[in-house]
Amino acid sequence: MGGSLSAQTLVVDRGLPSVGGAPHAVERGAGKGFFGDSFQVGAKGEVWVLDTIRVWAAPGVAPACPKAAGELVEKMVLLGALDNPRVPGQPACACHALIRIAGAEFRPGASGATDPQVKVVPEGSLWRVDFGNLRWSVPGGVDILYAVRATDRSGAPAACAVEKSWSLSGSAAPPGWRLFTFDKDALEDGFGAENQPRWFNLLVWAHRGQ
Repeated sequence: MGGSLSAQTLVVDRGLPSVGGAPHAVERGAGKGFFGDSFQVGAKGEVWVLDTIRVWAAPGVAPACPKAAGELVEKMVLLGALDNPRVPGQPACACHALIRIAGAEFRPGASGATDPQVKVVPEGSLWRVDFGNLRWSVPGGVDILYAVRATDRSGAPAACAVEKSWSLSGSAAPPGWRLFTFDKDALEDGFGAENQPRWFNLLVWAHRGQ
């Protein structure tokens, strides 16, 4: 992966800290949706093309469960959208939902995905997840929302269910930073707690658009 990233510019650097990088649970409880985060690139008036997004995930399964992502995960997706919050008092609209930006199915017994642009590499107790060759064009200076979701492999033991225990690695964020909350339909519906500001560990490579 390093060679393919060399021609790209690292525009967001919230990588794993040397200490204090414990995974921060994404789940809000069964049927209650999930957390997402945000970032910005460039300045208003610019156009940027996102090339690669990297996060770190903690499967959160029992120690006896298989280690290969393909044994636990059937598919993994990167969801994203420009921040477009609901208008108070107005009904929810699909136009406010996160949409699938990239993703792939996984082969049983392996970490490799069916799409070579999605890479999962064990890194300590975490999985390093790269979504490459995105070609996602975004305006500069605006909040870009994102989340990463995993779907359990059919037939996996309950103790090895990734979907319900799915976490991303997070670390301390600046005061006032809050994760976004999304309902089960990926519609934005508020913010997380403010008592311990955290953001997801994230690297983004991009280049200026035309």
